[in-house]
Amino acid sequence: MGSQLTALLKPLADWFAQFGMPEPIVHWGHPVMMGIVVFVMGSTAAYMGWKI
Repeated sequence: MGSQLTALLKPLADWFAQFGMPEPIVHWGHPVMMGIVVFVMGSTAAYMGWKI
């Protein structure tokens, strides 16, 4: 199962690797963006709840 998944995803991973993104962006990009989303949604929900 694992080798089949690797064979399936390897071409896609190689395609993305050719973009040459810096390692910190690859490693921390998604967590930082999701943190922003959680902060904004949480702030909005808290503000709307406080207004009611």
